[in-house]
Amino acid sequence: MSTHAGADGCALLLGDALPPGDDCRVDARTLLRDWLSGARVTLTAYDGLHVAIAVRGRDVAIGGDLLGLVPIVHAAAGPVRLAGSSSALFARHPLFDDVLDVRGLFGHLLTGGPFDGRTLRSGVTRLGAGMLLRWSGTAPPWETSHYRAPPAGIDDSLDFESAIERYDAALHAAVRRHAAVHASVSLLLSGGRDSRLLAGYALRDRPLAQAFTLGAPSDHDAACAARVAHTLRVSHRSHDVPFATFPRHADRSIRHELLSGGMSNVHAWEGVDQLAGIGGGLLSGYLLEIRQIAPVPQTIRGMLDWTHAHAMTPAQLRGLVRPHLRPLVDETAEAVARQLNDVGVDFAAGECSNERSWRWFLATNARFHAGAVPWRYAAAAWPVLPILDQALLRTMQATPPAWQDSRRLQDAVLRRRFPALARLPLDRNADDVRPLAPTVMYRLREMLHRAVGPRRGLAVERRYYARMYDFDNPGWQLIRTSAEAGREPMAEWFDRDALARVLPAAGQSAAHADPIANGFAPKLLTGLMRALVLGEVHA
Repeated sequence: MSTHAGADGCALLLGDALPPGDDCRVDARTLLRDWLSGARVTLTAYDGLHVAIAVRGRDVAIGGDLLGLVPIVHAAAGPVRLAGSSSALFARHPLFDDVLDVRGLFGHLLTGGPFDGRTLRSGVTRLGAGMLLRWSGTAPPWETSHYRAPPAGIDDSLDFESAIERYDAALHAAVRRHAAVHASVSLLLSGGRDSRLLAGYALRDRPLAQAFTLGAPSDHDAACAARVAHTLRVSHRSHDVPFATFPRHADRSIRHELLSGGMSNVHAWEGVDQLAGIGGGLLSGYLLEIRQIAPVPQTIRGMLDWTHAHAMTPAQLRGLVRPHLRPLVDETAEAVARQLNDVGVDFAAGECSNERSWRWFLATNARFHAGAVPWRYAAAAWPVLPILDQALLRTMQATPPAWQDSRRLQDAVLRRRFPALARLPLDRNADDVRPLAPTVMYRLREMLHRAVGPRRGLAVERRYYARMYDFDNPGWQLIRTSAEAGREPMAEWFDRDALARVLPAAGQSAAHADPIANGFAPKLLTGLMRALVLGEVHA
């Protein structure tokens, strides 16, 4: 944390704000000068996860990281301006009228997050990604552009070998400079590609204090992570999330985020508790793959369908709400389609039409789903996210998308730079953990396994996210039980019978075919019911 107070103004800066190309953090005084230089705003965008406020006279500027992962919400309460990382305390202000924004609720149910910045609290707006919040005196606040990801795929002369070299250099540089500002660095280690890549790069320059994995030792994710840590000789600890903790973590999500994180990843709060007090930096691969695996439907209709599949379709929501609210559902759905259509695509710079889908994904699902998790860990150790690096983002954007699809570029770098890690089992959220570069012995074991056939006996779910996301697991059943008292007040907006079909009562099975892909909408609705019970939302 850095603070400044003087004749030139005051500022508060939390986290890592690194000037592009620089290896040192800026301090609060420098940020004040950069953001509020007299009557002109210079709009310097910094790398790293951070949030800051600068005040000079009657002028105020509030902003955060490049992708808007740190939640910044703001509202007016009479003559008072409110801003924070959560609206929870807004509701306690004597001048704030705490009323549900029904259109904001429908935006959440259609897109999985606060569409167009509208939260569940009426009058509370979430600052847009890449935006800076400004106001002066009693004038209404406004948002001004702070950062926009560069155009994609513009370097057609780049061959694949050169792309590997560029990505390798850019990712190593990002890991080195973001980790260097911390006296000690730990690692959130999964069994997948991203965190083992980061571990390899980090260990080129410094030791890692420890590696931590959420999950049971029998999970593919934790088992693969343990092999990586052993190979790299890094102290490693895994911890399974007790289902009994789910209700407490759900309440934390509701109170702090009020459904903006989608509710699916409430289990991730357990990692915050387990790492409490470690301090330093916490290196994480969150969102490192956004260019590698992002959905790219080339039509607006295709991307809308993808978005609603991770929340609710307009038809589903229309059939769920009471008749008088259906026009509002239609209006909100039309606004979602218009906003997607209006996403800027720089055709003159060489961007193709499906870049619209990627930018939409970056500003919505990536930001509010996986992107909601890193900020939580700040209570234990400051998240170190190499993806929040303008040079790395430029490198990724300049690489033709076809070379990054299905992680082709990442896999090539992993095989070339860290062959020992490429030979280890790899978690893919599936029962297939085949290494990227299997050894002869691994191939022989595969052949033997196919010849003998699968073992008989009771099947054990070894996919970590399938266990955690399952809406019928014991933890979610406990959350659903704690939320049931909020079902009747939901009749203010939803038809009782239709709600029962989408959201079965606690103790009943939802029978979702895919525990990872299904369940987004019922979890949002469960979160709303629990918010009613907690008094965070009022019917």
